[in-house]
Amino acid sequence: MPSHDSPKAPMAMIQASNESENDRFSQRSATDEIPTAERRNWSEVAGNGIETLNLGPVDRTSILEHLISNVRLEMSERYSSVLENLLEIGQNPETKKEAGIYLHILWREDETTKRFWLYVGQACVLCLRIEKHKDPRHRSKNMGLHYSVWGSAVDMKSAFVTLAILDPPSSTQTQLVLNLAEMWMYLVFQTLTSLHLGSWLSKNTNAMWSGNHLNVALPLWQGFTDTQENKAIADAIGGRSTFQQYLASEDLVIRTWAEQTRDAFNDIRNSPDPGIRNYWWDLHKDRILKA
Repeated sequence: MPSHDSPKAPMAMIQASNESENDRFSQRSATDEIPTAERRNWSEVAGNGIETLNLGPVDRTSILEHLISNVRLEMSERYSSVLENLLEIGQNPETKKEAGIYLHILWREDETTKRFWLYVGQACVLCLRIEKHKDPRHRSKNMGLHYSVWGSAVDMKSAFVTLAILDPPSSTQTQLVLNLAEMWMYLVFQTLTSLHLGSWLSKNTNAMWSGNHLNVALPLWQGFTDTQENKAIADAIGGRSTFQQYLASEDLVIRTWAEQTRDAFNDIRNSPDPGIRNYWWDLHKDRILKA
């Protein structure tokens, strides 16, 4: 803790070292060269660790998490407008019999804080897909990241909104249109992992929601493999022989899909959201116990 009886203490914290300016410049990371406003994901914002002469190592990530928590606590009314805007985006897909893209919004709301998570999905019949999502038995049998966060608190609230209405897929071409529309919404709402957003968002996009939401596998593969997202992710983390066969497939498309699913799942452990990180670690510990 800085001294209160010495007015020189604050200056000591920023005292220059004996290194030359060139030496200090050569040791900066690539991230340090990116202006803060242009940094695109959590790891770039957090950057490398810093150390002050009087305080020792400073955990910038921990400080930023604490800041965000306090902002939610002290300024919840101002920042809750984001959630309200999301809830007003589209019509309720629970009444729609068409194919389309939907957004599932989860949030916790009490007297002190508001926090929300987003999940984007597609459906051949929107109302049937939402009905399946809302079935507790279905969720318990298909426990992925989406359902894990949904069931993580008794005060969790839920709402579905329609993002797009499309023709139902009747061929490879029409399935691709549905997949592209879903992928577009993944990128608009930044619901993918940092790994995939870094690959698919344009370089000038501010990706500050990166890693905070609930989509893991790319929708571009949907309809081209027999494995559904939750099962594929469970296989990826579980190291099951079925998934290993996908990774070793002679079919480049299948092998690429499997590699991307595995890598995206493992990227969950880097999420800035502690609940999302815990989901990865719980499954990882379960795999170790079964080994």
